This record gives sequence, C-alpha cells and structure tokens, in this order.
Amino acid sequence: MFSEKGVGVKVTPTLSQSREGIRRQRMLTSFLHEEHNGLRARIQVA
Repeated sequence: MFSEKGVGVKVTPTLSQSREGIRRQRMLTSFLHEEHNGLRARIQVA
C-alpha cells in the first residue's frame, strides 16, 4: 500500500495532490461550517 501510493505520487503527483487537497478542503469547510453553526446556536441561546 505504501509503495503503491509512493509510485502513484511519483507518476501522477498533480492528480494525487489534487485529490488529497480536495478531501482536506472538504473536511476543513465542513469543520468550519459545524463550528460556525455551533457558535451561532450558542449566541442565540445566550
């Protein structure tokens, strides 16, 4: 698995990097949305 991933990164660096970047961006955006919603709920409660 590790060797295959390394080979894939060497052969197609842009594809693997873009996929990882998109996944990280989605995780980050969803996390920020959850934080924002939690903050808004707290403000409404208070």
